[in-house]
Order: sequence, then structure tokens, then C-alpha cells
Amino acid sequence: MILSGVKQGEYITTVIIFPTIFSLVASILIPIMMQIEDMEWGKFLVVVSLTSLVFILLNLLFAFLAKNQTQTTVCSLILVLVESILPVSSEFVKSADTVMEYSFIGANAKYFKELSDY
Repeated sequence: MILSGVKQGEYITTVIIFPTIFSLVASILIPIMMQIEDMEWGKFLVVVSLTSLVFILLNLLFAFLAKNQTQTTVCSLILVLVESILPVSSEFVKSADTVMEYSFIGANAKYFKELSDY
């Protein structure tokens, strides 16, 4: 789904670069604001960056396959709901934990679960 008046290169750049910058800034600020001292920043940034990249690329795929902005929004909303509910439900449902391990948020959720043990 390319908006009228915007070239394809400009669209892809803004859809990938701005979310990447915002996610990296948030991933750096949140541990600082929570005052987490013993943290492996390299490992943390790799996990968060790859998770964000997969999330951004999936949303970009939805935008390319959708016929209009409403379809894109609905598909993206479903992805956000899955990403939000799956880590919470994995604490209670064993099959949800298995699904989460093999999903794109598995490494991210595992890292934060280990971080919460400190």
C-alpha cells in the first residue's frame, strides 16, 4: 500500500527507519529509567533490535499485501495483539509457551524473563 504522492523508496525508508530509531531509543531508555545495573547491553540490544526488525518487516509485508489502509490497520492490530498477549498467556498455558518460544518474540520474552530474576 503506497500512499499517493509518495515514491516507493521514500515510503520504505520512512516505514523502516523511523520505527527502528524509536524502538532503539525506547530500548535504551527503559533500562536506564528502571535503573537496571547488571545488564548485558550488547546481548540486550541485539535481541531487541532483531525483534523490532521482524515486527517492522511483518508490518511492511502487511502494508504491501493490503488493498487499503483499513486492511493494513486490522492486520497490524492482530499482530500487536498476538505480540502483547502471547508472553502473558505463556505463564499460564504450556502450549502458548511453546508457540512463543518459536515465534519472533520468543528471544525477547526469554531475555526479559531472565532479566526479571535479578
